[in-house]
Amino acid sequence: VPSTVTVAHGGQAPAAHSKSSALSEHKMATVRLHPDAVSFMAACGDLLLSHVAMNQHLLSNAHNTSLDSTSRLLFSVLDGNDQVVAAVVVAQVMNRQSFVAATIAGALSPDAAKAVVQSAREENASLVSRVSMSMGGPASRQAFASAFLDAFPGVTATPGLSAIAMELRGDCALASAAPGGTLQRVVSVGDSTAGALTTDLCVCSAALLDCLAAWNVEFARDALGSVSAPPSLDECRETLREGPLSRGDLYVWHVEGEGVVSMACVGRRLLEIGVSLSLVYTPPERRGNGYAGQLLAAMCSALSAQGKRVFLLADASSRFGTVRLYERLGFSNDGEYGDIRFTREAQA
Repeated sequence: VPSTVTVAHGGQAPAAHSKSSALSEHKMATVRLHPDAVSFMAACGDLLLSHVAMNQHLLSNAHNTSLDSTSRLLFSVLDGNDQVVAAVVVAQVMNRQSFVAATIAGALSPDAAKAVVQSAREENASLVSRVSMSMGGPASRQAFASAFLDAFPGVTATPGLSAIAMELRGDCALASAAPGGTLQRVVSVGDSTAGALTTDLCVCSAALLDCLAAWNVEFARDALGSVSAPPSLDECRETLREGPLSRGDLYVWHVEGEGVVSMACVGRRLLEIGVSLSLVYTPPERRGNGYAGQLLAAMCSALSAQGKRVFLLADASSRFGTVRLYERLGFSNDGEYGDIRFTREAQA
């Protein structure tokens, strides 16, 4: 079906391709494919920014400058009254060509999901055929998953991770009864640049990188549970080196006489709004001392001083009381966020 050029609601956004799909006998919904992040945000900004905690992944994928139309599709969904009710980003993530995710914001109806999948296939069949998961709130990620399974026979779906999207409200409370320590930014050998959140630096020796990579493996094991196997030590070492360490976004809590006892990183920068924290981990032998709370409190205080809002995704099923820890620090619950994972039948 040929695309027609339209202008987003109110004439404020740049032109975008538009396809309409009947959602009922009386109303039509319009699925718009946007040429770039500017057009997409002009149409969907109010929806996305009203629940930033829930839309962390989508905002990050939409503004990833390493992606173009061959590796990302940006959709808005308008109801019969021309109001944007959902946004969908189908994108290659983590710079891995084999891993494509559909992230959804707002209320994506089953029929609108079918229209999005159809439009995505027509625009970039190679990209959409590689989608490995749908991510978003419960109803919307299920709507996309059902539409995807209908469009691609031989694909099966299983529930993935479930998290609580959270945002820090007000000042971050310090963890109680915790020994003193120091927030340090982990830097490569020879890097003496002052950090964004602290001027205290921790040079990342090979031994420290091995330690943090091992913690990353255990963090992934705790988070993934039975959903999938954790990455290997080598994979975690490479992920840290190319990710938060290279960006200067990896932090640790250092205690005199104990050394490095906990870690966390700035996982995503969300426009000029704020950041999302991730990879919060304390090894079992160090737990019960409030180290993670102290580390997070120090990071959040520094970010708040910069005028940044702070978000995170907390494991909803964690046996370590993760959600309660964040609530004690001042984070509020913005809703349940998770994913559904797709598996292809093995080729004979």
